[in-house]
Formats: sequence, C-alpha cells, structure tokens
Amino acid sequence: MVAAAVVMPPAPPKGDLTEGAKKAKPAEERVGGRGGAAGGSTVRVGQRTNSKKAPTGSGGHKFEWKDKTNDGTTSYIPCALDDGDPMYNSGPEEDENYVLVSEGDGTTGAPRAPQYCPEHATTLIGPKYTLAEFKRRVVEALDELFASGDVDECVTSLVELSCPEFGFEVVKRGVSKAVDRRARECELVSRLLSAACPALLQPRDVAKGFERLFEAMDDLVLDAPRAPLVVGDFLVRCVVDEALPPAYLGDRVFVALGGDIVARARRLLSREHALSKFERIWGPGDGRESSELKKVVDMLLHEYLATKELPEAKRCVRELSAPRFGHEVVKRAVTLALPRSADDRTAISALLKALVVDPDQILSTTQAKLGFGRLAEALPDLTCDVPNAKALLDEFLAQAKADKVVVDDDGN
Repeated sequence: MVAAAVVMPPAPPKGDLTEGAKKAKPAEERVGGRGGAAGGSTVRVGQRTNSKKAPTGSGGHKFEWKDKTNDGTTSYIPCALDDGDPMYNSGPEEDENYVLVSEGDGTTGAPRAPQYCPEHATTLIGPKYTLAEFKRRVVEALDELFASGDVDECVTSLVELSCPEFGFEVVKRGVSKAVDRRARECELVSRLLSAACPALLQPRDVAKGFERLFEAMDDLVLDAPRAPLVVGDFLVRCVVDEALPPAYLGDRVFVALGGDIVARARRLLSREHALSKFERIWGPGDGRESSELKKVVDMLLHEYLATKELPEAKRCVRELSAPRFGHEVVKRAVTLALPRSADDRTAISALLKALVVDPDQILSTTQAKLGFGRLAEALPDLTCDVPNAKALLDEFLAQAKADKVVVDDDGN
C-alpha cells in the first residue's frame, strides 16, 4: 500500500502557543445585530438557505452554501479556515514536501525507521523512490553491469537506492534483460542476485521476482523463444547459490505459477552432484579460463564412462556452450579412454559419433579433425603412459573415419 508521508516540523516549545495552535472558530456564529429591531438572525456556517435564486452576477447554481446578512442579502462563506481546523489547507506551496512511501520495511512488515535523504533534503519514511523511478534506475545499473562486469559496484548502487520493498524488481528486470543475451550476461546477473542477498534481497523477494517472470512468460517468449529454459536455469542457479531456499520449489502457489519451469528445475536439482554441476550452468561463455573448462570436461567424461548414459553426456557437452572448444573435448575423451578397457573405448567412439554426426550436431567435423591432430602431436607423451598408444590411436581414428566423425579433405 502506498501512502503519503511528510517530515513533521519540530514541535513548538511547551506552554507557548503559536498561531497554528489557536482554536478553530465555532461552527455557529451570529451575523448582524443582537436581535431586536436590527433583525439579525443566527445561521449555521454552510447552511443551505431556502432561496431558490442564485445570487446575481455569480453564475451560481440552485444550491449554494450561503450566509444571510442583516440587510437580507446573501454572501458566500469564505472557505479559509485557521490552521487549527481539521479542514485547513495551507495551499499548494507545501505539496513538494510529500513523498510516496510504503508502510512496511519490505522484510518484516514493520514500519521502517526514518532516514535522511540528501537528495530531497528531508527525512523520509519508506522507499526513497517510487516504483517507476526505481525500475528506471535498476535498468541503468544493469546496463552499467553488462558494460563493466563489476558486480560489487552494481550491488552497492542498488542498495543505495534504499528501496528494499521493490527488491523483487531487481530479479525480474535482471533476468528479463539477460534472457536473450550471451552466457556472460547471464552469469553476471546470477552473481548479482547472489551478492545482493541479504543486503538488498530476501528469499521472498527472489521468489516474488520469479513469480512475476512466470506471469510475464507469454510476453518474454515473443522476444526470446528459449525464455522458459533460460528462466529455469536462473531458478536452478539461485537455488545452488542459496539465494532461494529449495522449499520454494514445493510451494503450491509458486508451483502453480511456474508449472513446467519449476518441475524441470526440481528434476535438475535432484540429480547426483547437482550443486557442483549447476554452479557453472552458463558454460564457459561466462568468462571462465580454459583450465577450469578442462576440469569440467574431465568430470563429465568420467561420469559418462561410469554410467554410459549417452543422452546425458550430450546434454552436458551442449551446455558447455563452447563450440570452438570441441577439439579439447575430442582430445581429452580419447586420452581418457586409451588406458581403459575395450568397452570404454567403444563408448567414447559412440560419444564422438553422437556429438558430431547426429542431426542435432554439437561439435563440427573440423573440431573433431583438429582434436585428432592434437592427439598425434602428443603421441610421444601418451606413449610414456600407454606403450601401445599409437596402435590404439590408429583404431580410434579408423573408427572416427568410418563413422564420418573425421572427414578427409577429399571428402572421404
């Protein structure tokens, strides 16, 4: 609820009544003489007279508030009252002292403590800005974040807005602006939401922000067809970063609004090692160094050889969002399989075929050929650990050519 608040002037000294503290005039007063021949009469201020004529030259209407004088004429009662009257209006010059505020502090529902605002040169109760102004400043802060990449500076600027009641707008605006952008911007927004807790965002603010996103999903899909998937990834990341408690994924209202998005997030988070996987849900496009990306590739390859779940391995490679890093995937996959059993080597060949040849191609044949070229260059080092590395590598290459994973320059 939005109400108007104004800084109250200092109270006058006790025992010293100012003009503003005078008593209001009585509602009834005698006009004219005191009875007798003067013909004075007593009327209540604002009383409607029985006259059906509007005063001449006044442009008045049938019913007007009038005062009867002692000569039988009527006059309008002036509306000016002294400042002790409840209906007293001091005029428009004080309107600029009013600021729209909220009744609560946005976290506990209790009234907020007054705070001094240098910009308005007054003490405010409630948020410093209206919701519309807060939205505009959040968009400006997000644009600056995308340009500079400084998450801490963005959090500081948002906290200085002193509008915790509108914290959910940070979630909604941040995700909405990143939903059709690169992985770098998505990672920056995820870090922002995590860093803003609890200085600016409380768990219910994060949940409310996602609820607003669910309600606006039809509009988001028009500009970004992948919006449901991206918003779901943001939801998963917020749970992993502990910005949103997992209990919200079971809340009836939250589930009713989120539907398939929430259901998908619950499935992803129920997987083994989900926290470590989805901590980098945006892939290497988030600005990670290649050394860190290599660790992610090794982890997914070990898991694939342990489970032999080809669709899951394909999904993990796709989520790397690093098509130019495909040669590293090929190199590390073959290197990992060389000292292993024949079943593991066959599984790796099947994975390479699925990544390169399947209709939903994830890696290009160029990247695959580059990967095998790097393996040939590293053969002396591989032979130190696997004496028959050359023979095994030749088998891998022959199978890759048979599966059309590697294509020669002549197309064979």
